Order: sequence, then C-alpha cells, then structure tokens
Amino acid sequence: MGLFSKKNQLELNVPDMNCGHCEAKVSDALSKLEGVSEVKADSKSKIAKLTLKGERTPSQDEISKALEGSGYSATIQK
Repeated sequence: MGLFSKKNQLELNVPDMNCGHCEAKVSDALSKLEGVSEVKADSKSKIAKLTLKGERTPSQDEISKALEGSGYSATIQK
C-alpha cells in the first residue's frame, strides 16, 4: 500500500502554507511527482491532499524534496 491510504489519497500537513500563492506553489511542486494525478492545497487548513494515479507512488523522500525545492516542508497525516 505504501504511503497512500484509502482511495489512493495522502494528506500532508504544510504548516508554512498561508495564502493562495502558497497553495499554488505547493500544488505545482507536488503535481510534478510521478504517480500524482491531483493535488488540492488549502492554506486555511494547511493541508495538501494528493490523489494517486497508476502503479507508481512517490516516496516520502520524493515528496519532501519536491516541497523543499519550493520553500515548504510537510509531514504526512496518519
């Protein structure tokens, strides 16, 4: 199953996401990951939801590196 929970979704807590511009940067960075079909970032809840496509799922390290490259960090919601 990997990092993804039910319905092939993963929720990330992104504490530094504070506005619409932040949402766009987080969404852009995460949507470029192989295996991610959709990203919904919400600065009010500070949550980014990823939806998986296909067989390939990004690792926690890949997710962290993608966000760090955009100036953000995240923890995976359990």
